Amino acid sequence: MKRVQLYVHGNGRGHANRCAYIASRLRGDGHRVRVWAGGHARDLLGADHAPRAPLRPGWAMPLELTRRILADGRRLRRERPDVIVSDGDQAALAAGRARGIPTIAVGHGLVFAGCALPSDLPAPSLWHQRANTVIPTTLAHFRVAVHFLPCRPSGAGVTVARPDLDPLLSAASSSDDGTIVGYFRFGRSRAVMAALRAEGLEVRAFGSGPGAARFDRAQFRSALRDCRAVVSNAGSNVLAECVALGKPVLAVYASDHHEQRLNASLVDAAQVGIGACLDTFETPETGRAVAERFARRLKTNDFAAVSLREALPPASAVVARLVTGVPVEV
Repeated sequence: MKRVQLYVHGNGRGHANRCAYIASRLRGDGHRVRVWAGGHARDLLGADHAPRAPLRPGWAMPLELTRRILADGRRLRRERPDVIVSDGDQAALAAGRARGIPTIAVGHGLVFAGCALPSDLPAPSLWHQRANTVIPTTLAHFRVAVHFLPCRPSGAGVTVARPDLDPLLSAASSSDDGTIVGYFRFGRSRAVMAALRAEGLEVRAFGSGPGAARFDRAQFRSALRDCRAVVSNAGSNVLAECVALGKPVLAVYASDHHEQRLNASLVDAAQVGIGACLDTFETPETGRAVAERFARRLKTNDFAAVSLREALPPASAVVARLVTGVPVEV
């Protein structure tokens, strides 16, 4: 049994969703787990965490990161955990490394710094993501790159995994009721849905923006399991669910969101869906062209099928193996 501190970045649901499975698996294996989280992570982790505000981008972020590393270092000296697991929390990794505590970094961003990828990804976004993962890439003792497509690690210390999947998303019971499920975390859904509906596609949207129902986890999972296809912001977790279920996806992204731009490019390259910038839908003619292409490929079943479940192990199993096998000193 080991004392594990698990740190969860609080922006977006993907980090918390991964870590809920990781914490459950580690506790099931008999480890003592303390979770630190805040922001959006509170929605999924409930009361099962200690509060920790997420770091926000901006001019004050480097100063706040430095302050937090120092404070974490003092606390870790008192608490002396055996292992630190971090999903997007860079301060905890740096403090753990400085205190000589074994550290495991988890996250989709590590795919762009530690995996073999197509050569034609947008270079500015790729370099941005690599710069954004400098601390977990260079300071973590072990890295778990969580991806929605099969790929190979490009260096030592990297294991590629997939997100754990909700039991509701059983491939055996997946069906096709003809609907398009939409998930819009950042809003801007009106023009996208209008373009798809102009092609005769029925859209049931969740998240934020006009016409979208408030996100309910169980209702969304049920709709996702039974739909024909998905239109969504290009977050890695929802893309993994689409790929695992064999649901073609129209992956949309904001022009300034580098990770989701890369995800959409990977969707295109793997032929599991179509990637499109949200700005495209601001002009009716260009938005309609994307929607028409998506509808045509749905009609002809012109999308690839990927056996994600068989190709990659779940992230919780990989982290559990690393925690059990990691030496006290590394």
